[in-house]
Amino acid sequence: SVDPETEQLVGSLDDVKKRYADLSERFGFTVTPPEASVNRLGYQALVRKNLPAALGFFRFNASTYPESPNVHDSLGDALEASGQLEEAFASFSRAAELGEKSADANTKIFKANADRVRVKIATRASETPARRQ
Repeated sequence: SVDPETEQLVGSLDDVKKRYADLSERFGFTVTPPEASVNRLGYQALVRKNLPAALGFFRFNASTYPESPNVHDSLGDALEASGQLEEAFASFSRAAELGEKSADANTKIFKANADRVRVKIATRASETPARRQ
């Protein structure tokens, strides 16, 4: 649902799953939550620094829409924010691969995101921990 004061979507991933399971049961066929709505909930959680919720929404979207480059890019954003750089790189790379395949207008952004995280991973790997005394 939408909060009339903030115009933000509200609800947990469980709420979304239950609502669409109920709709599917009522109509007698599978009704899938819209990709854009789930993504919006994920970014709202990410902005609020609720990384577990953001990751949940984005992982759900990536499993529901596995051929969408955008959902993999969004998942990469949350993974990067949570410090899971290798997984973020894989997600951004998947977005770039799917973007190339579908001629997505944002493919350059997906590639730039993968490149940025690749540099972060390389930088982290080259940092040597201080010697213990």
